[in-house]
Amino acid sequence: MDGALTMMYNIRKTIRNKAFLFLDQEELKNNSGFKSPKFEMLMKSTGWQKGQAWCAFFVELVWQQADLDTELFSGSVVKTWENFHKMLGRTQTLNAEVGDIVIWQTYRNGKPRWTGHTGVVVGIDRGKLITVEGNTNNDGSREGIEVALKVRPLNYNTNNGLRLIGFIKP
Repeated sequence: MDGALTMMYNIRKTIRNKAFLFLDQEELKNNSGFKSPKFEMLMKSTGWQKGQAWCAFFVELVWQQADLDTELFSGSVVKTWENFHKMLGRTQTLNAEVGDIVIWQTYRNGKPRWTGHTGVVVGIDRGKLITVEGNTNNDGSREGIEVALKVRPLNYNTNNGLRLIGFIKP
């Protein structure tokens, strides 16, 4: 493996490992904080504030912990996607890889909304994404209570709910 490929492999592995470190971190009711003061301090370092949805802040934290540039992140999933797409062209609608950030956008009656959900890809298995997501729950919705390991179909595409938009590459 050449040097550039080895470096990218190591970056992706580091992102995956950092995401796993936060599994089972739980929030307090109504996005009012976190059970772990250390985790809350880390989330605040991304700009998260009490009362805010936190899935986008969580993926930013993972990349921050992996020593990657985070200036294009936003508390908004859709805005984060737009920032990476417009500024760096580091987005793709296909070809998920470990270490990518997956972006889903909320759709109502077939029309996109400004909300969505996000997570870190930690594996791909037979057409399914294995992700670590913040602000999720056992049902897999974008409103949640913890950082959890999720398995979702790669072709997530609904007219009412979450629709897969694509992947942000490290």
